[in-house]
Amino acid sequence: MSECIMHCDDEDDDAIWLAYDMVTSPAWRSLSPARVGIYLELAVQYDGDNNGDLSLSLGEGARLPHLSKSTVKRALDELEAKGFICKTGVGHGRRAATYRLTEEPYNGEPATRDWQSWRPMEQRQ
Repeated sequence: MSECIMHCDDEDDDAIWLAYDMVTSPAWRSLSPARVGIYLELAVQYDGDNNGDLSLSLGEGARLPHLSKSTVKRALDELEAKGFICKTGVGHGRRAATYRLTEEPYNGEPATRDWQSWRPMEQRQ
């Protein structure tokens, strides 16, 4: 089982591998299907070299089935709050914010895996 998310390109198959410890974490299991879908939309952009330059505009996200711009915004905010993504650039006008996946290295530094420190509210005391 892979320790990190990998986007695999070969002639017959494209795949995204999700780390077992991430998808079995309390943070991941607390996500709604819409939040998981938004995470996957960002992860599919990751090519091994572009972490920090991943983006999804509210309009792009709203074109996904059953999502509105407000749902996409809440999903991005929750993914950031739970430590799966981190904003690397602020969006303005029609330009979307950029993000990095905390599960992957960024700017020569190892993955921060911020989601590991998230706990449900009842366990935070």
